[in-house]
Amino acid sequence: MNIQGLIDAGFLRPGSFATYYDCDECCETGEVTWRDNVKDGGQYACYRCECGLNSVEPEELFTWNIVVPILVQRIGESLGGTPPFRETIPEIVWALGRKMRHEFYYVRRMNRREVTVIKTFFEQYPKAVLVTPTNLLQKQLKEVLPNHICFSIETIGTLDDACRLSIDMKLIEAELEPVEDKPKRQRMKRGNRAANIEKLITEMKEHFRASKDYYYATQSLLPRLTQAELAKRVGIRQNEVSRCLADPDATALKFLWEHSDDIRSVLNS
Repeated sequence: MNIQGLIDAGFLRPGSFATYYDCDECCETGEVTWRDNVKDGGQYACYRCECGLNSVEPEELFTWNIVVPILVQRIGESLGGTPPFRETIPEIVWALGRKMRHEFYYVRRMNRREVTVIKTFFEQYPKAVLVTPTNLLQKQLKEVLPNHICFSIETIGTLDDACRLSIDMKLIEAELEPVEDKPKRQRMKRGNRAANIEKLITEMKEHFRASKDYYYATQSLLPRLTQAELAKRVGIRQNEVSRCLADPDATALKFLWEHSDDIRSVLNS
């Protein structure tokens, strides 16, 4: 591993010395202690295991810390995002921006105490795409959020000799835009439109009944529903209500819509 290259690229910074060391002979882990060197007045490191007390070179105890902000920035930029990237769950999740009609998020870790927080957050965003550092975390997230698309940098990312990160966008595109034939998409759209028309007809009939009762009580009809109000009641977008009303097969819906403020039509319904 090119440790110096990762440091130069900003991914790593030197940490403190390791406090435990794995013995190559007995495979036991020994606690590291530092002792005074009588000869030169310095210190030397040693550890105790089943083999006894052994010295260890300080270079073998070097550790490095990942510089998370730099890592997040490099991942976000490789995905085509523009920094700065917003931290949505402190020290755990970052928003990387929008791409291919999906919001991308980087998930740094997930321990047992964080499962509920992460699950609750992403249940609000069912189309969010999750990016993890490792395949193991990707697998763990899929168990918690099985309906979310999730990628691992370990799989889709590569570092060149200069430790520049690049991401294989073809793998992401293949997952987010599966190949479908046009007739199938049209059939699905038509099926959704027909279902929405039926929902709107049911809601308009309910409005007619309520308006009739209101008329007998007050001698006036209820105000005509706007397309926005109708969309909210049915749970679809306003532009879809407009498309349904313009559909040539929606004659019953158009009649109810156009006559919802006509006394005779309402009372005879």
